[in-house]
Amino acid sequence: MSVSLYFTQLKSLWDELHSIAPINPCICGNAKSIIDQQNQDRAMEFLQGVHDRFSAVRGQILLMDPFPSIQRIYNIVRQEEKQQEINFRPLPAEESAALQASKVQHRTQGKRSHPYCENCNKYGHTVATCYQIHGFPNRPPKKSESSSSTPAQQLSSAQYQKLLSLLAKEDTMGSSVNLAGPSNEEDDWSG
Repeated sequence: MSVSLYFTQLKSLWDELHSIAPINPCICGNAKSIIDQQNQDRAMEFLQGVHDRFSAVRGQILLMDPFPSIQRIYNIVRQEEKQQEINFRPLPAEESAALQASKVQHRTQGKRSHPYCENCNKYGHTVATCYQIHGFPNRPPKKSESSSSTPAQQLSSAQYQKLLSLLAKEDTMGSSVNLAGPSNEEDDWSG
């Protein structure tokens, strides 16, 4: 569920509750402190209900002093949701290839995205690559195994002698260029 949809549903419940049991104004001035406490409780309720992929933002918000309003909290979480959508949107093949270098650069700058798997509730991969669903990949062979399985190609002595004779012929003939097409000689010029 998107953050905006979740917030809208929660806000409609709060509005319905307020219409049923409003906070009555009083002469003593305690209503303001009650409303402030209610707003802080609603902000905490909203933060507790957002998806775990916003846990970093949730932690940052809880450390803010003074504690932000519910509207400010909603804006921060919504902004983080949009940022995650941008980071995880699949790119067309040509854009993906063109931007491959910039992705490597982002990793070196410390701006790593954290994909989230909803199957095992862990960061670092998505459902499409989850080992619990698809299994672990096959281990590549060790270097010693792979090098021994493919023997090096060797020339026979007859092939080696023929190669040497061809190279010697080429050296004695010298290099020549074979040109085709019109040439610029004396008879080619008119006038």
